[in-house]
Amino acid sequence: MATKPLLQLRQALGDNLTGVNESKQIIVDGCFCCNSALYLEQPGCLGVSAKGELCCLEGECCIKPKAPPISKLYCIDLRVTNFQLRLKKQVQYCCCVANFALPPDNEIPITFAKFGLQIYPKIGCCQTQGVMTGTMGRL
Repeated sequence: MATKPLLQLRQALGDNLTGVNESKQIIVDGCFCCNSALYLEQPGCLGVSAKGELCCLEGECCIKPKAPPISKLYCIDLRVTNFQLRLKKQVQYCCCVANFALPPDNEIPITFAKFGLQIYPKIGCCQTQGVMTGTMGRL
C-alpha cells in the first residue's frame, strides 16, 4: 500500500513517479539494452529524477517543480519487492535521459541508434520511442 505522499506524487505525475513518459523520449543513441534520449515535454523535463531496480530492491528520486515529498526522506523512496532477476535504471537531468534494462522490457526496449539515426526497432531519424515501438501513449 502506497503512503499518502506517494499517492499525492502519483496523482501529480501519473503512475510513473519520475514523471518521464518513455513513449515521448527521442532516442539519440541506443545499443541493445541501454539508450540515451532527449525528453522535451514541458514541464516534465524540468528537474532531476531517477529510478532503479536491482533484484528485490527498488529506488526512486524526484526533484521537480510542484512534486510533493515521496517519503520521510523527502525526495527519495527505497523499498524491497519480490525477487526478480533484473537490473534497470533511468536517470533524467532536465532534457537528457539515460536508460538501461537487463533484460530489456516495454519501458526500456532494445534499440540501435547513433546521433539520432535509428535502425531498430524501426528505421528513422529523431523519432520518439513511442513511434519506434508502436506504443505511443501506452507506456
